[in-house]
Amino acid sequence: MPKRLAIVGTLYILAGLAAIWSIISQLMNSHVNFNLAILMLPVGIGLLNGKASSRGFAIFWVVLGYIGCALVALFGFFFPEDLTFTSGGEIIYGKDALPPTLAYVTAFTTLLLIIQLILRSPKVVAYCQGTRGTELPQDRQPLPKLARRHLVTSILVCISIPSVAYFLINPPQQSDSGYLHDVIESMDEIVHNIQSDEQHKLKIEIIDGFTSKGSKGGSKVQKRFFIKQGTPKELENFITLLNHRLNRELGQNHCEIDSQRFRANPAGCIDFTIHYTRGSRQGTIETSTSSESSYPFVVSIKAEEHSQ
Repeated sequence: MPKRLAIVGTLYILAGLAAIWSIISQLMNSHVNFNLAILMLPVGIGLLNGKASSRGFAIFWVVLGYIGCALVALFGFFFPEDLTFTSGGEIIYGKDALPPTLAYVTAFTTLLLIIQLILRSPKVVAYCQGTRGTELPQDRQPLPKLARRHLVTSILVCISIPSVAYFLINPPQQSDSGYLHDVIESMDEIVHNIQSDEQHKLKIEIIDGFTSKGSKGGSKVQKRFFIKQGTPKELENFITLLNHRLNRELGQNHCEIDSQRFRANPAGCIDFTIHYTRGSRQGTIETSTSSESSYPFVVSIKAEEHSQ
């Protein structure tokens, strides 16, 4: 067996085992998530056994990988503010997530290219077709070396040119949207506590998800809570809980609150604005209350942080 094929087959087996573990871990958390990558396990076993059909399916998975990488790259270019990238337990949001996302896509595409070249190499083709030591039929000849080089060069150029052009036009800015995201997301706990308490008549629905947009040297976060049912007094209690929780979160993260201002809103209760300092960064968190067609109240939390 060619050593390169043994490595590729092992990678497919490991990918299939990882998919199995993903399914099991999701089930343990009461979530059903069927990962199609589980089908890579029999493909890897087939490659180690030299099955021609497994080699075909392995190339099919490589093509799917190319399509996935292309979609991720296009999504990042056209919708960078909606990107999310997780690395080492740290979550990066918005435009700040674009550089590591493109680096990941480039590295993964390079790995796919290597796997494809191995699967199309003469030794692997001969091994899987059972024709080692004999000349292959014309329709099963592997790609010539020159064609393989052109393929590698073309794909790398297609990835590199847009990436370099983007960074020349939009150089990455230092940002820290992950901190703001964690602070604003902690407000969901208040909503869950209210919903689980039967004495509370306030019915809250979080429709708009978290959004983050990196700006020059700073970051912005916004979250909206749609109130389906409740009185102005209950709404004011909810906003007060948000204020107390934000003050606690800022204090626990060694933030110095510079000022805090309350103001009346059209709903007959109060909104607030908090100005704080965190190290070399200054931030503002404010709420605003409005109404929409099918909701009597809509509470928006907007947070922005930037370098001094």
